[in-house]
Amino acid sequence: MANLRVIKRRIKSVGGIRQITRAMEMVSATKLKKALQRVENARPYFDRMDQIIAHLMASISFDDSDELLHPLMKPGIESGNVLLVAMGSDKGLCSSYNSNIIKNANKFIRDELSDELTFRFDPAGGEIDVTLTGPEDESITFKGTVDSKGIVNPSLNDPILSKDGQYKIDYRYKPADGNEIHGVLNFSIRTDTSTGETPRRLWSYAENLELIFSGTLKLAKLLTDINITSKKVFMLAIGKKIFKQFSKETNPRLRLLEPEIDFDQTMPISQLNHITYKLTRLYTLEHVSRVCLLYTRYTSAARQKPIIEQFLPLGHAGQDDADQSANEKPAAGRDYIFEPSPGELFMSLIPAYARNKVFQALAHSFTSEHTIRMAAMRNATDNAGELIDDLTLERNKARQAMITKELSEIVSGAEALKG
Repeated sequence: MANLRVIKRRIKSVGGIRQITRAMEMVSATKLKKALQRVENARPYFDRMDQIIAHLMASISFDDSDELLHPLMKPGIESGNVLLVAMGSDKGLCSSYNSNIIKNANKFIRDELSDELTFRFDPAGGEIDVTLTGPEDESITFKGTVDSKGIVNPSLNDPILSKDGQYKIDYRYKPADGNEIHGVLNFSIRTDTSTGETPRRLWSYAENLELIFSGTLKLAKLLTDINITSKKVFMLAIGKKIFKQFSKETNPRLRLLEPEIDFDQTMPISQLNHITYKLTRLYTLEHVSRVCLLYTRYTSAARQKPIIEQFLPLGHAGQDDADQSANEKPAAGRDYIFEPSPGELFMSLIPAYARNKVFQALAHSFTSEHTIRMAAMRNATDNAGELIDDLTLERNKARQAMITKELSEIVSGAEALKG
C-alpha cells in the first residue's frame, strides 16, 4: 500500500511538470512565430543594403579609398585588442543553446590570446613602489613585486579600493636589471545600481571603457590588469547566462564590459542604437582593432549553428554574407556617378548598415533561442508522458499484485474453514 502511494505521488508530480513544459512549449512557439516573421520581413532590406554597399565599394579605386571610406570601414592596428559580442539568453531551459555559445567563445579567446605576454612593468621580476591618491585626496603607499607572469604581489598590505571616484597612481618600477621606470596612471570607480539587482562595481582607465569586478577590488589586482599590455579580448555579454559564466573567469587578458541583460526582444530602435554606439565608439577610439559577433544563425527549424562574424571593420561589407548568391555579387569595375559625394554617401549609409548588422545578429539569435527552447520543451513533455506511462504500468502491476494477494488470502481462509 505504501508503494502504491509513492507511485501515485510520482505520477501526480510528473503530470504537473508535463503541464508546465507543455505551456512553455506553447509560449516559445508563439514567440518563435513573431521572431521568425521579424527575420523574414527584414531579409529583403538587409540583402538590398548588402548589395548597395558592395557595389559602392567595388566602384571606388584603391587610391581614393582612404579618403572616401567611413572610419568604421578602415582596418585597425594589427594584433590589436579584440571585442567579442557573445549573444545568449537571459533564461535557461533551452538545451545546448547557451553552452554552444560559451564553448565557441572559449575557443575564440584561446585562439586570440595565443601570443606571448608583454608588460608595462618590464622586464618582470622587479619591485614596484606606488603612491595612490584617492577621491578625497587621501594618500596610500604600496610596495610589491612583479613575477614572470606579470602578476603584482603585495609585500605588506594590499589596500582595498572601496570608495567611488577618481584615483591617481604614481608608480616607480625597479627591475632587477635595467633603468627605473616612472609613470602616472589615472582611473575611476563607480557603483551601478540601474539594474535593480545587486549593485555592480565598475572601474575604468580609458574613456568609455568600463570593466566589471566582483567582490572587492584590491590595488594589487588592479595593477596586474594595468601591467599586462599585450593583446586582450574584451567581451560584451548579451544575456545573463553568458555573463554569469564569464564573470567567473580569472584570465587577466579577458576583460568584461558592462553586460546587456533583460534585453527587449522586440528590439526597439533605442536599444539597437545603444548597443551599436557602444561597439562603434570603442572601435573609433581605437580601444579595439576588431569587433566580432558570436551568435546562433537560424537556418531552419532543424538547423541552428553558432557562428563568429566580423562586425568591424566593415572593409568587406556586403561581400561576406552567407546568404549572398554568386549572381548578386558586384561586378568589378562598374562605374557610378555619386550624388551626393562618395564620402557623404558613406557617412550616411554606414551607420545605418552597422545598426542593421547588429539587428540581424540579434534577430537570428532570438529566433534560434525560441526554436531550441520549443524543441527542448517538446522533448521534455514527451519524456514526461513516457514516464507517466511507465509509472502507470508499475502502479497497475502493484495494484494487481495486491488484489491477487488478497484473493489468495480469502481462498486460503475459506479452505481452512471447510477443513
